[in-house]
Amino acid sequence: MLSLIRILFLVLILFLFHVLFLFLIFPFSPFQELSDLEASISSVESSIAGTTSQIKDMEPKIAESKNRIGDRDRQKKIITDNIAYRKKLSQIATLEEELEAMSDEIASIEKNDRSSELYAQLRAGIDELKNKSLRNSGQIASLGDQVKALKGKLNSSDYKGINDRHRECMIQ
Repeated sequence: MLSLIRILFLVLILFLFHVLFLFLIFPFSPFQELSDLEASISSVESSIAGTTSQIKDMEPKIAESKNRIGDRDRQKKIITDNIAYRKKLSQIATLEEELEAMSDEIASIEKNDRSSELYAQLRAGIDELKNKSLRNSGQIASLGDQVKALKGKLNSSDYKGINDRHRECMIQ
């Protein structure tokens, strides 16, 4: 806007120099010179009035340009904020990938950790052997009771002297 005013001002000055130059080259009578000067002054005044009206016409454009500059600043801030937001999203995605990789690694370590699995298998084997031992102890106790019962029967009158009777039966 200011540069347009400067340009118009320079054009006006050049015009005045041109008119002055013409007066110096072509001498006129003082009255004609006066009337020419008055005509020049009126044309300069009309061009100043035209320039002033152009300036007034340009004031809304200037205000609109200032608004656009303000809008551009806001858009620049929004874009800067969006870039920062996207960087943060990228960092979050990277961290999530690292977390997932670490979780997978931990899971594979747990799967490959044979010691806990081997411990569980050995513990199950020990429990199974204890159960077998308890069953065998129960069977031994039961057999011991049966042996006592059979010994008691052997000492009874039905089986007393059975060896002698068996031998006699075999002989006969």
